[in-house]
Amino acid sequence: MSDKLSGKLCGSLKNISHQNLIGIFLLVCVFGVLFAKEVQVVDLRQVDTVMFIEALENTKTLGLPLSASNKTVRDAASMFRWNAEKVCHTENYALDDSLAKNVLQNHAYYAVYLLAPLAYVLDSKPLAAAIHVLIYVIFAGLVYGYLIRSGVGALASLLFVALVMVQPNWSLGVQGQYYFDRLFIPVGFLLACITFGLLKRNFDYKKFILLAVVTFLAASIHERAALMTAIFFAAFCFLFFKTINKKFLVCLYCLSLLLFVYTICIMSTFTSDALQSNSSLYLKAINKALDPWYIYGDPEKRMLVYVFLLVNLLIGFFGFFSGRLMLLALLMMLPNILIWAPGAASKTGWLSHYHSYYFPFLVFASATGFATLMNQQSWKRVTLIGVTMLLTLSLYLVPYPTGLGLSLQAINDNAIVSSIRFLSKNEVSEKVFLSNMNDLRTIIPQGSTVSTTEQFFSALYGNRTLYYFPIGLSKSDFVVLPNYTEQDNGPKFHTAVTYQGKEAQRFIDMCMEKRMRDHGFDVDGREVIGYFSVISKK
Repeated sequence: MSDKLSGKLCGSLKNISHQNLIGIFLLVCVFGVLFAKEVQVVDLRQVDTVMFIEALENTKTLGLPLSASNKTVRDAASMFRWNAEKVCHTENYALDDSLAKNVLQNHAYYAVYLLAPLAYVLDSKPLAAAIHVLIYVIFAGLVYGYLIRSGVGALASLLFVALVMVQPNWSLGVQGQYYFDRLFIPVGFLLACITFGLLKRNFDYKKFILLAVVTFLAASIHERAALMTAIFFAAFCFLFFKTINKKFLVCLYCLSLLLFVYTICIMSTFTSDALQSNSSLYLKAINKALDPWYIYGDPEKRMLVYVFLLVNLLIGFFGFFSGRLMLLALLMMLPNILIWAPGAASKTGWLSHYHSYYFPFLVFASATGFATLMNQQSWKRVTLIGVTMLLTLSLYLVPYPTGLGLSLQAINDNAIVSSIRFLSKNEVSEKVFLSNMNDLRTIIPQGSTVSTTEQFFSALYGNRTLYYFPIGLSKSDFVVLPNYTEQDNGPKFHTAVTYQGKEAQRFIDMCMEKRMRDHGFDVDGREVIGYFSVISKK
């Protein structure tokens, strides 16, 4: 038995060409470079990253994905739409006395139970950094493997993978906050590969079981992942109705229906605030689909949509040679176009997780179109020139409405270039900020209670009680806030978040300074570190 297994293994290794091994080696190197930086800059991440880390740690130790950061952010978020007077005159900001909240009450992050056992191998912070980077490298590896299996040569496949890795969705996304949502990027691509592989095939239980397992993984990531998978299956069946085995067709429709039902049922388990905020997004999407003038009537929104489409065209160009797959990818992009929440993040917030649900399908369509062209001898050279041009444009692109265009400086924002610069030079901004965070931890001892804004949660996480300012102000030992840069008689600090405009923000910032003084904080004797201040009680 062992001889047969070793024989199969040796046979498989012989089938891997030297070029393919080079591709695998390069992807391993990419992971090494990205992780070497990421594990050092975790302290520069914000509160959402801490939620991710806390969920992993507490699932390992307590069996539940509890997060104190999630609790205090939810408490503070309820105040974002209050008028300025109410924010300033409310005495007790905390909604209840519990210190932590189960993240499953906000979103269906059940994948945390699959990841938490890894916390026995690594501490939660480096583990979270490793998972975050692996998501993007595994995705790139899946794209590479798909192209190789589609008959594309190793070097051409690597060129296309390089195009994927310079896209803002990949290059800036891997430099963003940690979210469970990002797990859908490789899982979504794998779903597309398996589903597309069912075309013109006889029914096979093994293939269906594989698809069902990957579907389960997708549904465990987030309720939106389940919903987008359901939409993908339903749309795929509609577009490829004539070319898919009827048993597979019925199975896909059933999976789609089950996912729709699951999404509705799982959302009913959320707390009332989470249910309302999530449900409102879907209702808004329907309303905006019926009234698209809200985009075309607003020049700023229209510009954001144009930039969103232009940037994604750089990776999606080859998708137009994949036929109906590009229609499917465009359908998956519609929620980002139609839903205007939160703000512009769903359009050009490339660092955010809001692009995780269409990107794998867009890349799959493009990879399929690229493979189609590369397998036609007459188109091979033109295709290689095209992918090289798109790669160059993407590398120097400024992907935002402000400054949209090409810039030689844009290459410094690329994830791999940025990581190499960080590891090889001392004069980079991240190292200055890390020094500031080290000073912050020195001033605020473990065991302290701190009220602060989201950008300091990761640096202070660990044996400190953290509140999202102004929550916990009356019981905190320290307050940490960013400074205003203007030197006038206005407010000194950026304080509580408000959605009521600049005047309301200024009013709140001024009254919060008074509130801190009333609670015994030494505002005048604050310690300034870089761009922020540490304010302790007298």
